Amino acid sequence: MKEFTFYLIQNIVLMAIFFTSYRLLYKRYSSHSFKRYFLITAIFLSTIIPLIHIDITLPQEVSIFSTPPKSIKQYIDDSIKPKKPYDEVLARKSEPLTLTESKTILPDENLVITNSKDFATWTYFGLAFIFFWRLLSQLFSFYRVLKRSSKILYNGDTIYLDRSNKITGASFFNFIVIAEKYRDKDEFAVIYAHERAHVQRLHSFDVLLSELCCTLLWVNPFYWLFRKEIELNHELEADVLASQKNDVKEYSFTLLSLANSNFRMLNANHFASSNIKYRITQLLDQPYKKISKVRISMIFLILSLVVWQFSCELHEDVIDPITSFNGNRETIKNIKSISTRFLGHYDDLEHKNTRLISKAFFLPDGSLEKVEKYLNYPYNFEEPVVMDFYVEPDLKNLLQVMDGLPFEIAENSILYGNDWPKYIAAIPEKRKLYDFQNKSTFDCNTETNESGFPTEIFFTEKNDDFPLKDWGYSFKETFDYQGKLVSKYSHIANNRHIVIDDYFSYQGDKIVGVSGKSAQFKFEYNEGKLSKTEKYVNTELVNTRKYYYNDSGVKIRTEVFNRYGKPEYTVQFEFEYYENAEE
Repeated sequence: MKEFTFYLIQNIVLMAIFFTSYRLLYKRYSSHSFKRYFLITAIFLSTIIPLIHIDITLPQEVSIFSTPPKSIKQYIDDSIKPKKPYDEVLARKSEPLTLTESKTILPDENLVITNSKDFATWTYFGLAFIFFWRLLSQLFSFYRVLKRSSKILYNGDTIYLDRSNKITGASFFNFIVIAEKYRDKDEFAVIYAHERAHVQRLHSFDVLLSELCCTLLWVNPFYWLFRKEIELNHELEADVLASQKNDVKEYSFTLLSLANSNFRMLNANHFASSNIKYRITQLLDQPYKKISKVRISMIFLILSLVVWQFSCELHEDVIDPITSFNGNRETIKNIKSISTRFLGHYDDLEHKNTRLISKAFFLPDGSLEKVEKYLNYPYNFEEPVVMDFYVEPDLKNLLQVMDGLPFEIAENSILYGNDWPKYIAAIPEKRKLYDFQNKSTFDCNTETNESGFPTEIFFTEKNDDFPLKDWGYSFKETFDYQGKLVSKYSHIANNRHIVIDDYFSYQGDKIVGVSGKSAQFKFEYNEGKLSKTEKYVNTELVNTRKYYYNDSGVKIRTEVFNRYGKPEYTVQFEFEYYENAEE
């Protein structure tokens, strides 16, 4: 429903722009055919432009916190996005909630939110169905008029004579209806000429299109205004064509004298429609006003601005830490360090506030020097621990593991991508668990599939000086794949008879779930970036993590929620730069 709301807001803004342009630039002119095409085109473009997305990238080397200019579409998107729920936590201290309070309050909040969304959805589509039923009823009413009418042939056209005389004159596609009482009167030719003009100009297509838009997108008031303008323009265009075959004053007098029909069908063109005074004024008092070429050319300017603002998203090719270290280190050489700090929301966490969780150090050339963890859940390290990596990770991936909350086996996918089994096989010495007096020997055997991905890694560690004969430690890791994606990972410790199985699930090439013996992780993404993580233990939710980014896509904050959905603490990211980056 959120995406549909975003579409509706863009649709309304677009229609407002086109409607205002029409009233200011074109309405008072007599080029009715041009005005007709403008109105129909405006409806069509306003409906489809919000569905079109064009990404434009401009090369520019700027700071990681630079912000490219926003389009109207992006401003609308920002305005309806949920506000970051706990920005104010840095300026206030949250009141702790007891376990009982969490259990009683949270379900009610979720129930209200869910019911509100369901109610809005059902209300919208319920009213849309009512409008659609109304349209079908009008079509059926016209069909009934045709069934009860007698038919005559006039100038090669079949004319339906309404025996009830409720309709002065009306037309829908090739069907023309005229009141039977005018059959032998002079007014018959005038009414016929007018309705024949509607049929000739195919006005019923415009009417049906506007009715469908009003039915499906009834909440947009500009569709109703456009429908009214389309109907009026149809009558003006038909009046001009019909008056060419009749005296203008006599035609105007006939138009005025017959403007008394109370029966009206929305889907049909009517001779005796509203705005009679305006129509007669246009015929008698206003000289023909042709739209100038300048005004016509302005429509291309309007279209260009509309497409640019609503369909094009401008992205600067910003050189920032999202760029791979290994791919382009020069672009991030000004970053000296990135730190993460703990900010608790409860009184019993105040003693940990502002404490470092982890800190990444970078050399002047942009390469990663080391990453130290000062805290890890439950954030009680006494001394920092240096993190070890198979290969230097991309910064966007490194930021995901600096929160102090482990991802367990899923961390490999987050740090190194879907190729992580290759790194394990290429650097087996990083798998050793300990080295007894630096006298251990290591051996690693790897089997691969036809794509070069390891399917089995057997690792042994032995120490001949250890008192126990044949002492050593060995384990085996196996990998199953779906294509090039790991679907199952198994860790088997031979001498301890320990077997650990983890199963992976994906959406496209992005990991969305990891399930192990006791812990499970679920991952959600927004615009290609990791936005939410849920951790479960034995199918019970333990914590939820939500990730926030700046306009350049750099992660700047993590919010951690407890099992009851209440905010527990914030992980804030801080960036430090070399003072003389140019040197």
